[in-house]
Amino acid sequence: MTPDGKGATPVRPRRQLGDRARAAMRLRHFSRRTEQAYLGKVRRQHANDLAQGAGWVELPAALGRKLPSAGKEWAWQWVFPATRRYLHPQGQHRRYTLLALLMLFLTSLVAARSKAFQALILKPGRSVSEIRPMLNLVQLISGVMLIAFAAQYLAS
Repeated sequence: MTPDGKGATPVRPRRQLGDRARAAMRLRHFSRRTEQAYLGKVRRQHANDLAQGAGWVELPAALGRKLPSAGKEWAWQWVFPATRRYLHPQGQHRRYTLLALLMLFLTSLVAARSKAFQALILKPGRSVSEIRPMLNLVQLISGVMLIAFAAQYLAS
């Protein structure tokens, strides 16, 4: 029963997949303090990049036009930034997020093959065959992007 006396129950948002995976990882391997320490390290790296005139990330095109300086705000920064920077054609020094792309690729591989991981990400009663086409597409796109980034990295 709600406070207004009507029979409607309040709507509670479901936990998203990222929240569930983060909670499971934290239970098995990490603590909140470890996560906060890592984010502090990334925040300091971002502050150093800003001091050197870098620190930009790629934003969706419309958002980049609407908020031109948003690309250097902390809220938009990568959680797993690359160690090297590159010069974007717009003249901004940016970092790739190769580790995140690699994690996406590996997660899609593991999701297709590991029963334990499937139990974590799928609702009860669901089968991995329902999401297999999407997993294959994610593997293809992220694999091609990894190869392209590796080729660009080796060429520089």
